[in-house]
Amino acid sequence: MNVKNALRSLGNRLTRAGGGTAAYSAGKSLMARGKYQAAIEAFADAEAAFRERLGRSHEWVIQAQAYQAWCYVKMSRFTDATAVYESILTVEKEQLNPEEPRILELLDQLATAYEASGRMDDAAHIRQELDKRRVREE
Repeated sequence: MNVKNALRSLGNRLTRAGGGTAAYSAGKSLMARGKYQAAIEAFADAEAAFRERLGRSHEWVIQAQAYQAWCYVKMSRFTDATAVYESILTVEKEQLNPEEPRILELLDQLATAYEASGRMDDAAHIRQELDKRRVREE
């Protein structure tokens, strides 16, 4: 095992031992500094640790995934971003009422990713659904 792999292995063990919070904090710091690829890796480590400890539908798992997707958007990796958002929404819709603010926020973020990738029809469909929901709330 070379030094890089040994350090990565040690980092993974420490992340899991810390429950993912250190990796999550590192991801937020890296994201704030515009180091999106490194942030994606940190959020993926946090997600894995949170998922192991709390289950796949826990809000911390979902938040770590959402930050990964946002980093993909910032890197213009729209296919990756939309795949992550769609995956998150699949899990969230199984667990929550479709009117939950968390789902609505994720739908808005997915629409933004669609717009950025040129998928205007898909984005417009989501925006129309969100507008209908807002009208019902008023």
